[in-house]
Amino acid sequence: MSIHTVNLNEAEGHLAELAELAAQGKDVQVALGNGRVMKLVIESAQKIQRVVGLHEGQGWMSDDFNDPLDSLFGLGDKP
Repeated sequence: MSIHTVNLNEAEGHLAELAELAAQGKDVQVALGNGRVMKLVIESAQKIQRVVGLHEGQGWMSDDFNDPLDSLFGLGDKP
């Protein structure tokens, strides 16, 4: 993957072009100085619909889940 790095002065006035590169999946970075870098990331505006109870009954928890950990882990009270 190619990384496109420009300094802040170069980025001024070219935001649309840099955003297009990021939208194409290119790694776009703007050097802010003092070793700091800003990365342009394109995120989808579409929100994922969450469904409550979609996977109900598909997970489980052991009966001793809340019991203290044994000495194997160096924690808890079990011998």
